[in-house]
Amino acid sequence: MTAVPGGIPGTVRLICDSCGDANDQPDHLVREDELVWPVVSDAGWSGSAFAAGRHLCPACRTAPETPPVEAPSAVPAGAVVARGAGETLVAEVTGAVDRHVADTLQNAIERAPGSCANVVLDLGGVAIVDPEGLSGLVRVRQACRRRSGQVCLAAPSRFVLAVLHTMRLSGAFPCFADRSAALAWSRSSAPDTVNAAEPADGVG
Repeated sequence: MTAVPGGIPGTVRLICDSCGDANDQPDHLVREDELVWPVVSDAGWSGSAFAAGRHLCPACRTAPETPPVEAPSAVPAGAVVARGAGETLVAEVTGAVDRHVADTLQNAIERAPGSCANVVLDLGGVAIVDPEGLSGLVRVRQACRRRSGQVCLAAPSRFVLAVLHTMRLSGAFPCFADRSAALAWSRSSAPDTVNAAEPADGVG
């Protein structure tokens, strides 16, 4: 546990896993017991969105670290690969969904043929969504709706689902366990199924 109740009621104590520094922050941003991402982000820290996980203070997050050895990937972190699939635009996203990724998604939608009204965002390779990225996803949804289309999410992680639930956006983005299920829903193009879509992991 690197995020625990603070020494003063109404606070959360963040503990840096690198230097051991502790910092108490108001807990008014915490809407779910285990989701401390809003507090971590507001304090300028980095790390896990959940209480149980690695967290780094501002000083340690900027310190040089030995880069981890990762398996080669066909899609680099922070990238968007978009392609048409009939009347649906499928966008595979990896890494963190930030403002850059959200802008890339919006540009892909604007450049897509008019026949691609619906969008499937494959988030199976996404580790985190930051506040600017979340705002960008809302803009992507608005851009899609202007084309009389819908946006749905394929394979969102527990973190992504928790963020959507916390920010009361679960109903805005139908979620599916995998790309094939998302494509099937998208191709149905039935507006009245938006609220009936079964989100992955049961978060809705």
